[in-house]
Amino acid sequence: MMPDVTGVAPRQEYPSPPVHEVICQVTFADPVPWSAATPGLLYRAVQDEYPAEPKSQTAVEASFDPSDGEVQVSRGAQRFVYSNEEQNRRFVVNERCLSVNALKPYENWPSLAQRFRRALDIFEKEVAEFKSASVSLRYINRIVIQGTAIDTSEYFTVPLVTTHQPNARIVGFFGRSQSISPETSINTTVTFASVEHSVDGESAFILDIDLAMPTPSDAGHDKLAELVNELHHWENHEFESSITDKCRKLFK
Repeated sequence: MMPDVTGVAPRQEYPSPPVHEVICQVTFADPVPWSAATPGLLYRAVQDEYPAEPKSQTAVEASFDPSDGEVQVSRGAQRFVYSNEEQNRRFVVNERCLSVNALKPYENWPSLAQRFRRALDIFEKEVAEFKSASVSLRYINRIVIQGTAIDTSEYFTVPLVTTHQPNARIVGFFGRSQSISPETSINTTVTFASVEHSVDGESAFILDIDLAMPTPSDAGHDKLAELVNELHHWENHEFESSITDKCRKLFK
């Protein structure tokens, strides 16, 4: 059971939130039965909500090996993507996991949480029952700031490693940390990076917050929905704790 989250930073409602993409996922403990016919059967069940022609995609997965300092890149498993006509609300699935994704415009949490719950019910009805291994929630924020020589400490609380040479300034960076809390069992990966931006006189940054936690193998759909809601509370805490009031003004 997770500890009380009343101490989590209160969520602020922003007229223009910087959320670029949200991914809410459950990973199965074991692969479920899957055949060439399964994607079509599933499409018939979800096409009212995701009417666009289904697509398949193969993810590219990167992992860091601290023993030798090497980043390993490999091809992930094939996934099937069901989308609305605007291609900004998605249901992504294969025999090992399912997720609901949201791209711009921003989808509020109650709506996304309801889509996640519907996806669980439909998958179990049309494909197979499953035992869960973990749930995860990822918020990818893209924050644009006026100016090209930005002091990131004015907008973010995430520290950067800088050179010790005189008068040097950061022209690009990529930082990632992974933490686990013994109290919550939540594994949190935070990525903070500068990114390419096509508008002159502006700078763009990514603040990517990815939280995951193990689940009881017998967790039902109500429990999974409860756990992702808890992750959402902690995601909010990470986000609000990573930005300053000056940054918040950008979203108002």
